[in-house]
Amino acid sequence: MRNLALLYNSLGRYTEAEPLYLKALEMRKRLLQEEHPYIAITLNNLALLYDSLGKYMEAEPLYLKVLEKRKRILGEEHPKVAMTLNNLALLYYHQGHYNEAEKFSLQAVKIDKHFLGEENPDFATDLHNLALIYSAQKRYGEAEISFLRVMEIKQRSLPKDHPLLTDTIYALGKMYKQMGCYDKAEPFCIKALDTR
Repeated sequence: MRNLALLYNSLGRYTEAEPLYLKALEMRKRLLQEEHPYIAITLNNLALLYDSLGKYMEAEPLYLKVLEKRKRILGEEHPKVAMTLNNLALLYYHQGHYNEAEKFSLQAVKIDKHFLGEENPDFATDLHNLALIYSAQKRYGEAEISFLRVMEIKQRSLPKDHPLLTDTIYALGKMYKQMGCYDKAEPFCIKALDTR
């Protein structure tokens, strides 16, 4: 059931995915102990679905519950905790709550840097999201440094036409455009379009 929900979610068939996630959650709560990792995974997937739909009020308490569970089960500084912090950061970013987003994003970056290292793709994702937040706050210097660092990591670890690399190239070009630096923006935007 959960796999079918994941499939529907990945296909954008959200209205079909939601009842399956809810049913999977109900079954797991009935069959497993409350602290079982599968319950946190299902809650996280449901929160991601709500976040994708713009149902932020429904997503937030689920993410917070997942964060609390993962911290209790795995400890304060674990990559799964960092993933949940990153999800919360993006949720707040989508709502325009940039200070709250930054707080969670910085925690995720710190944990993944320590446990996974600075060359890990998950660390690069965390740093990319922090750069998006800085850019939204018009802290362009910090955003640029972060985007350029992410681009270096992704260029070493991903194929040159990988969507995650393209996203960073595009985000950097978009930021330069917002700054009015059109000469700097153009090559990044063109490169992103060429690889999409």
